[in-house]
Amino acid sequence: MVFESDTVEETAFFFSSVSKFSNLRTLRLYFPPVFEEEHKDEFDDIIPPISPNRTLQIAIFNALATLNPKTNFTLHTLEIHSLLALPNEGIRSPRFSPLLHSLHTLLISVVTNNRDEFEMQYDDDYIHFWKTDTYSLLTRTAETLTSLTLSSDINTSAFAAPIRSGTRSHSQSCSRSH
Repeated sequence: MVFESDTVEETAFFFSSVSKFSNLRTLRLYFPPVFEEEHKDEFDDIIPPISPNRTLQIAIFNALATLNPKTNFTLHTLEIHSLLALPNEGIRSPRFSPLLHSLHTLLISVVTNNRDEFEMQYDDDYIHFWKTDTYSLLTRTAETLTSLTLSSDINTSAFAAPIRSGTRSHSQSCSRSH
């Protein structure tokens, strides 16, 4: 199903009602692969507005977080394409957890930048996204996932944690089967 809407509010309302599709097991979210955030100038106190794409992403995750966990809605696959690699309070919301607990497959592709080189002013937000938002998603799905795919539009190895014995610090795709 392809859903089209004129406003962020209409789109968010649709996603807050997605549990009415009781047989839905796979949800694929395709966002525009465009990074259009403006950075805050270090010499200016004005915080630039959030882009329409980021506003939409936050609204959709906030709407999904409103789904009643007591319904029989069980999602097995969640694909998020072109997620902006910026903090997203909707993903971190504890109310988003019930939707994640039944997942077997999680695919996340992130968009970092629309420029040739990754810009340093986004480092803090980028690191926050991976350390907080992505970590939050992964810890809430760790018990049920059998397939995990993470991909980025840039080489993320510069931000990878040091390798500890028995763990992987930089892997774009992991799978396990029972």
